[in-house]
Amino acid sequence: MVRLILSLVIIGACCSFTAHANEAAEAAIKAAYNDIHQRFLAGDVGDVGGDFYTKDALFFPPMGGKIDSTEGITQSFVGMLEHGLILKPVPVEVEVYGDVAYERGIGYLSNQQGELLSKDDYMVIWKKEDGHWKIYRDLVRGTPPPAN
Repeated sequence: MVRLILSLVIIGACCSFTAHANEAAEAAIKAAYNDIHQRFLAGDVGDVGGDFYTKDALFFPPMGGKIDSTEGITQSFVGMLEHGLILKPVPVEVEVYGDVAYERGIGYLSNQQGELLSKDDYMVIWKKEDGHWKIYRDLVRGTPPPAN
């Protein structure tokens, strides 16, 4: 009986720790995305690649290709901004496994007037780097532009 009670206490503690880890990771991810969105609204994405992506990150942008450097990732975001686009990523699902997290979400791309241009699904793998959650793999499933 004592073993059963001790086992239940240990399981309860582990579940509580896991739930807290998920909540902390989800809060960090939402804060990162809010910062990225605010940078777009301010018209300066800064070093978004270095600030939010791991040193060995890979970014698979919508409609194909692969970017394998934080500098290239930053340039991709600068290009969006130069074309008058504003990105707002919204996490839908986050699962944490130690220092790695999986996330599925929807990226809303609008113009400067706030008109929604596309709504794309994405999958991201996050890793803790130097104690901070950063994007390790970023895969966006692009929506083809409407036919004219």
